[in-house]
Amino acid sequence: MPIDIIDLLPIVLLFLLLLKAKAVRPLSGFNEEYLSLDTGKALRGFFALVVVFHHLAQKTETGLLFHRFTHAGYLCVAVFFFLSGYGLQRSHMNSPRYREGFLCRRLSSVLVPYLAATALCWLADAARGRRYPVTDIFAAILAGEPIVPFSWYILCILGFYLAFWLMMRLCGRHYGRMLLLGCLWQLLYTTFCIRMRYGFWWYSTSHLLIVGMFWAVWEDRILPTLKRFYPVLFPAAAACFLVSFLCAETVPSHFLPGENSLLFTGLAAALFPLCVLCFTLKVQIGNRLLNHLGDLSLEIYLLHGAVIMLLEQNAALRQREFIWCASVLILTVVCADLFHLAMGKLLGIFRPKMPVSR
Repeated sequence: MPIDIIDLLPIVLLFLLLLKAKAVRPLSGFNEEYLSLDTGKALRGFFALVVVFHHLAQKTETGLLFHRFTHAGYLCVAVFFFLSGYGLQRSHMNSPRYREGFLCRRLSSVLVPYLAATALCWLADAARGRRYPVTDIFAAILAGEPIVPFSWYILCILGFYLAFWLMMRLCGRHYGRMLLLGCLWQLLYTTFCIRMRYGFWWYSTSHLLIVGMFWAVWEDRILPTLKRFYPVLFPAAAACFLVSFLCAETVPSHFLPGENSLLFTGLAAALFPLCVLCFTLKVQIGNRLLNHLGDLSLEIYLLHGAVIMLLEQNAALRQREFIWCASVLILTVVCADLFHLAMGKLLGIFRPKMPVSR
């Protein structure tokens, strides 16, 4: 596939990531803020855009670089899940009163925007003549095909919030027990998704929530080892990730005919956040634009599917793939900004971020 003007978009994305990025000095040192709030915000902003790139690349046929995003979606979600698990566990460990009002605080930050996005999608369908009762919305969710495009991730996070609240209530400060219950939740959630015949993307990366919790609990022991053997561990992790990523796309699943190998997909999903952490240990990322996109990451995730469907109906625009993709990106960010402001007023606070806090 030859290089095309659409390949400018990945170059701009890379420039955004590296804008004002600083390598650690001296080179033998490490960035102690590798998982800080600001770093997490920058990562969420970057990977929220990569998710949009992923769904756009699935609908395009041009671009030597851009087309590579076709298989990048689950890796971005793996990072989101890891940050969510890490952030929630770290917050619980740092604040003895964190569980007080947890459900109201956490659920409202995600559920209210999701309900609003669902209402907007319902109104959009009604405007196109597709009217259906509210009960069909719940039926679609139960069937694993919510009317908000690509919103399975949001539903998974909401379920994890409930599970995490139960873990805090049942285990208190016994973090080992929390991890065991987290593994049990992951097993039950995966079993439920398979029994309901949901797409494999519903559960192929959700184990990173528990990995994030594990990292938060054992960070003081893991990090010194990672720093000590960094010159060996980083290349080894990157190589293993690359192999597992390639195998995930070529090796068929023995359990789910027609699907990718869940073993290699899960392994690639686990190794990719580790590679990202190794990168942030040596490079401090973040700038005003990337941080702002991090604030909008939940809204970008919620709205980009609807924007894609809206602009896809414009046949003249759709034939010019670069202009179409650029238009989707710009309109998504603009709509996310407006939606962010509306949700801030509705909730009475300005806290529109991906469901990863600490």
